[in-house]
Amino acid sequence: MPLSETKLHIGDHAPDFTLPDVQGKSHQLSETLKRNAALLVFFRGTWCDECRAYLTALEAPYEHFKAIGVQVLGIAHQRRDIAISYFRREPISYPYLIDSDMKVITEYGLHRDFVIGAFVLSRNGPQTTHAACLLIDQSGIIRWIYVGDSKRDLPSAEQIETEIARLGLGEAQS
Repeated sequence: MPLSETKLHIGDHAPDFTLPDVQGKSHQLSETLKRNAALLVFFRGTWCDECRAYLTALEAPYEHFKAIGVQVLGIAHQRRDIAISYFRREPISYPYLIDSDMKVITEYGLHRDFVIGAFVLSRNGPQTTHAACLLIDQSGIIRWIYVGDSKRDLPSAEQIETEIARLGLGEAQS
């Protein structure tokens, strides 16, 4: 999905939301931003091999991101019970938020129909999410967006760290 086709753009105010994590704790974006610059990562879900690999890839730099004031929030469209089952086997340190009705994903313009071959399986059928990362500053402004062309297309932790530094979002750049 080309960035030009997304609903939100760099410089836009990020829509506020409140979503539960897999433990049931609510996370509100505006409250998170009061304490940190935020990094939102939209996943397809724990059923996706590439997304599971990316969950793990973000685990290693998470403590560093947190130390410089950047909170990782993973967001996925999936059932909470399935996510809980997965994270019992493969825990992560950062919050994994459940957007079961896809309201946030849709509001951020990252909803997409699930396509197999030439068939679109939507019309209230299977739907999924474009893999994406956003950096949002403390005032709620989107400073960087990366929308993948496929489920395998996500930025590396190094790319994210480079953007955090370039934008001056981290508190204690190291």
